[in-house]
Amino acid sequence: MLKYLFFTLCISLNLLIPNLACASDTPNWKVVYADDPTTRKKTCLMMSASKRIEDGQSTTPVHLIYNGHIFFAKTKSNIDLSYPGLGLKVDNHSQHKISALYKETSAVFTLNTIKIRDQFISGLDAELTLGFWPSWPKTRSFTSHFNLHEFSDTYKRFLKCKKNGDID
Repeated sequence: MLKYLFFTLCISLNLLIPNLACASDTPNWKVVYADDPTTRKKTCLMMSASKRIEDGQSTTPVHLIYNGHIFFAKTKSNIDLSYPGLGLKVDNHSQHKISALYKETSAVFTLNTIKIRDQFISGLDAELTLGFWPSWPKTRSFTSHFNLHEFSDTYKRFLKCKKNGDID
């Protein structure tokens, strides 16, 4: 319980002090106890470090979230699925297409999630390609890269958190 309180405090302070490191943080991935994007219930999630991606007007932050069943790419800009070649690609594997949008600002990957997770565990780089609206005239899709070096270790902490609520 004490670890949970510490981590909750750490997450709250992270809103005020963005570079504050919590015990389970790595430079690229962390385990957080937060609202699941689909159920809105507090649970353990894996979250990537935030990156910046062009959105046709300026840049928007983007990060990947994994809840144990679904991968999300969350931004602050509206995603447009009409662009060709959108999706998530790990190293030299085939690209995983976006399954749907969630609240217009999150791309959701619901197909082959075990395969994606396994590719993240053994991979080095995840490439996310998104297009955004409104972009007039229509421009092109944009790509951001996510380092997967610590994903495997963070995934082990994530499983521990899912099992007993412990966040190291």
